Amino acid sequence: MENCWIVLSEIMAHAVGGTLYLERDVRRPVVIRNTTSTPFTTSDQPILNVARQPGNEIENLAFYYPLSPTTAFVLTDVDGVSPYSTQNLTEADVRGLNERIARNSYTQVFGASAAALQPFLDHRTDHD
Repeated sequence: MENCWIVLSEIMAHAVGGTLYLERDVRRPVVIRNTTSTPFTTSDQPILNVARQPGNEIENLAFYYPLSPTTAFVLTDVDGVSPYSTQNLTEADVRGLNERIARNSYTQVFGASAAALQPFLDHRTDHD
């Protein structure tokens, strides 16, 4: 698999990109405003499938992408519902999303301040 990964990843990227384009009218984009005191962080691998719970097989897609410390974007599965919204976002949700972003980073995590990055100084790259 390691020898084929470069070609396979390119094929999968085209397949996912094509599917997202073809289903653009039935996927619901959601902009989340973070009004908590914990800012969103991001990394060099910033997209998460928040429909996938660690330890479970992937059945659905809901792409989470942090845009700024106070704004994130979620693209749901076809006719899906975002697991996060501005109205129901909690401090624990933001910390959990930030932790997943840090775990999935390749080498770098980014934040608006040193305080926002403090929880990730010792993170390991145990990919979700």
